Amino acid sequence: MVAWELAQLQIRKIAELIALGALVAHGDVAGVRNAKLKKASQADYILNALERLNPKFYPHPKMQTTGPDGERMVVDITQPYLRKVDLIAAYRETGDALHRGSISKITQRWEPEPDMQGVSSFLSKTKVLLSEHWIQLQDPRYVLVAIMVAQDGETHTTIMGLVE
Repeated sequence: MVAWELAQLQIRKIAELIALGALVAHGDVAGVRNAKLKKASQADYILNALERLNPKFYPHPKMQTTGPDGERMVVDITQPYLRKVDLIAAYRETGDALHRGSISKITQRWEPEPDMQGVSSFLSKTKVLLSEHWIQLQDPRYVLVAIMVAQDGETHTTIMGLVE
């Protein structure tokens, strides 16, 4: 139970970091600079607020590959990855797991059911999402590209203009 509770705490922190990272990536959007969002730390609140400002704000996993003609190309990842709805659900589940909750929960003697398989799935999907991802910026001509571990072993980010 202790290992699972510690995992829940880490999942919650990961969710908050992804939300805060998205907030930083969209710092040029006027609505992001409002006082309430600047003070926010709840991942679900931040993600939902960002979606209202830019429906395409959430990172999308991509992969650089070489086509049959030898030309480099970028393709969408087809593996299961951590979608926004999954991230919010996991964040809210961690709240239920880490907080005793309401008096009705306490009087019902509610206890969470530890699920290490769910923890493993969350981590796998997070790795797929973040390994190499693109974030559509407010200006649709640009994306932020992040590669967590490039061929040189380093992390790289850049803002790239899209070619039509």
